[in-house]
Amino acid sequence: MQKKEKINLTDAIVRKLRPEDGEWRSDITPGLLIRIRSMDSKVWYFRYRPKGKEPQKFVFGNFKILSVRGARNRVKKTYSSITFQPVLSVCH
Repeated sequence: MQKKEKINLTDAIVRKLRPEDGEWRSDITPGLLIRIRSMDSKVWYFRYRPKGKEPQKFVFGNFKILSVRGARNRVKKTYSSITFQPVLSVCH
């Protein structure tokens, strides 16, 4: 498989990725990527850069226990939890 910057990650594609393939980014879910170090080490990451701040990286776990769909769902939950800031109302 030829290395590309962004691809439509599926479980079948991730299973075929080899260590020499390195790091792949999802073209569907911004910030989601998988890093391949060995056949047993395919780890999901989520990169996020808040406005005016340093980038943050979240590790979601190994592909063996977390599918592509699971990783996408985790990105959505993580993004909503870090961007949601409740408004406090003061009653007088």
